Amino acid sequence: MRFAKGGNMRYTNNMAKKSTKKLPSDDKLNTDFWREQRRKTLIESTGASVRLSGSKITNEEVEKIIDSEKKSEIKNLIFVDCEGHGPAPTLNDPLLFEFGAVAYPSRQTFHGTGATKETFEDFDKWILSVTEKGFRPLFVSDNPAYDWQFINYYFHLFLGKNPFGHSARRIGDFYAGLVGDFTDASSWKKLRVTPHDHNPVNDAMGNLEAFERLLNGER
Repeated sequence: MRFAKGGNMRYTNNMAKKSTKKLPSDDKLNTDFWREQRRKTLIESTGASVRLSGSKITNEEVEKIIDSEKKSEIKNLIFVDCEGHGPAPTLNDPLLFEFGAVAYPSRQTFHGTGATKETFEDFDKWILSVTEKGFRPLFVSDNPAYDWQFINYYFHLFLGKNPFGHSARRIGDFYAGLVGDFTDASSWKKLRVTPHDHNPVNDAMGNLEAFERLLNGER
């Protein structure tokens, strides 16, 4: 309803009638909703373009191709979990220290026991064997602020280098970005399959499984 400047109340039938057009609800007006709209547009436009050339490909087939290509771009990830016996590397018991690593997407595993030169030489060789030639492996963890410090310290102590370079990725941050909530960095853990039992290989594998389910659209 709108009031005219002269004081006379005027309205039209269109203004009096309640719009019957259904608007997106509040829960749809978010990042996930618009991301899905962009995804649908990409699939439909790609399918239409290909069919113009005579192909009989369906939108469902286009979707599968797009998904497989996106996943194939994500590789050379190493999911790492450390079981330390101290709050920092220099306060850690090197003999009791152990860690696990799982490569993505191959799921090959490595179990390191004891912070020794031999262990980290073997770990370095394993990383090289599971990483595509010409690419640097990417360190991934549920808490790199903790796990990274041990791996970085011992690599430099024993080998004078760190094959992961100077960066790492946190799964919780990836999840928070997906759901559009900076404060929610833990809900992804429910997607683990392998029990989180503080066996470092099992813990790293569970984190990889949850990450893969996130890539598949689960939340």
